[in-house]
Amino acid sequence: MSERRAKNLMRPSQYIDNVMYVQAKEEKEKNRLRLKTSIVTIRCLALQGCAFRGNDESLSSSNHGNFLELVKAFAKMSMEINEVVLENAPKNTQYIAPEIQKDILHIMANRVRQMVREEVGDKFFCILVDEARDISKREQMAIILRGQGYDGASNMRGAWNGLQALFLRDCPYAYYVHYFAHRLQLTLVSVAKDVSVIWEFFSHLDNIVNIVTSSIKRIAKLHTAQRNEIEHMLAIGERDSGSGVNQIGNLQRAGATRWSSHYNLVKSLIGMYAATCKVFEVLSDYSPNGRAKAKVRGIYRNMASFEFVFILHLMHKIMRTTDTLC
Repeated sequence: MSERRAKNLMRPSQYIDNVMYVQAKEEKEKNRLRLKTSIVTIRCLALQGCAFRGNDESLSSSNHGNFLELVKAFAKMSMEINEVVLENAPKNTQYIAPEIQKDILHIMANRVRQMVREEVGDKFFCILVDEARDISKREQMAIILRGQGYDGASNMRGAWNGLQALFLRDCPYAYYVHYFAHRLQLTLVSVAKDVSVIWEFFSHLDNIVNIVTSSIKRIAKLHTAQRNEIEHMLAIGERDSGSGVNQIGNLQRAGATRWSSHYNLVKSLIGMYAATCKVFEVLSDYSPNGRAKAKVRGIYRNMASFEFVFILHLMHKIMRTTDTLC
């Protein structure tokens, strides 16, 4: 017994304080790797503007959301990461809880704001504030650090309670300028409303998009028609082949608050006009009832008219210029 204790005294690495130090150091390294994995995952999703959480993150779910699935992907690519994350991590230091994700995201946001302040310094700057509807029809506000420029809405330009007034209270030198690109958009809308044939044209354009994109099957028909047209044009030498030249696309829906988005719709319809006509021809014959057939045929008849095609190309030429301005 005395001999064994003497041998233990001769091996300092076996001292209890040294053993605890080594274990604590290993645990710190695992925690750092675990936290780094979560930080890199959050940074990647934030950079791409992706949602973090899934509808069902339970163990039985087949899709746990972007955050957890990306952490799993990192674990599959690295045994070192796999050994410290998710089910291999202690329950109290997994660093995957929604609250942890938000905390890390807020730290990143604060860091970005700090870098912006350091870059701007004492220079003049401008803040552009605008809003647009997302896919759920909710208004989302975008803020761009350039200058104080808004549209003409009273809640933005109001001299007493508008956003510009709130800025002026804290910074009297923050000049307000009406957003000129928005003025151009308002001008386009006003002119289009005053010319009845143009306003009717855009109404018909919306009807075409609604018909073609109302179901997955119809979109698939559009893609098939485009593919057949491209193959035919290549075969007769009317199209050039090459990487990214002959892409299969969709009709671009116009946005409610971005008049310039109508240009994308006009451009996309010109590019796939023949394919869109093919879809309407099929729907004209195979719609489920007489009412649906009559609606499709009426829209198709208007789409195939000389007046519609002429205005389509006229608006493409005009809006190609205005698109660069607003």
